[in-house]
Amino acid sequence: MMAAVASEMRQTYGVLPATVTVYETTLAQAEAASSRDIVPGDNPVYLFVFTGHFRMLDDVWSPAPLSNAPPPEGTVVTFIVSKATGEGLGDGISNWPVLTAGLGQPQIIAAG
Repeated sequence: MMAAVASEMRQTYGVLPATVTVYETTLAQAEAASSRDIVPGDNPVYLFVFTGHFRMLDDVWSPAPLSNAPPPEGTVVTFIVSKATGEGLGDGISNWPVLTAGLGQPQIIAAG
């Protein structure tokens, strides 16, 4: 699964940080921690948290028509992946820290 997440990072941001923090949690907890969204869901997921400096690649970014908005940038990228199927359920980029209290013990993985 880490290989798939690493591939997505390279395709979307062109970079891969040295480490990634992974939490085993629920969809509701992962969304609340990463995007502050409140969603129902007790299905088990992995929350991957990358830190560094990231900018979405120009050929991946598709802004609203006529907006000329620059690609998103941030210091935190998150991916939420279904533990059962490996399907990506959400991702995000921001400058906000992930609210990790209550997520349990993280696993640190060498990504490079």
